Amino acid sequence: MNTRGSGLQTSIHEDPEKGFPMLFLSDSFSQDGAKSTQWGAFIRKNRLTETKVSLQEVPMFLTSFLMPSVRAIQQGEAFEMNWTAPGP
Repeated sequence: MNTRGSGLQTSIHEDPEKGFPMLFLSDSFSQDGAKSTQWGAFIRKNRLTETKVSLQEVPMFLTSFLMPSVRAIQQGEAFEMNWTAPGP
């Protein structure tokens, strides 16, 4: 799946509650034992066992991926970056 920056920006801007759930960036989410268990199940179910990313690292990756688009929204600018799968 390819990702277009303009589509990402639209999703975030149109509905901040649904498009950019800040909960996933919080320490309380990434350090929640039940969420860590769910993360492990997600990794196993999707056969991503070679993935060495812990749930505690996810907020860092999401922030680095999403913040350029969020900054563009805050500055009233278009965000035209594109990513080709598997991602940045």
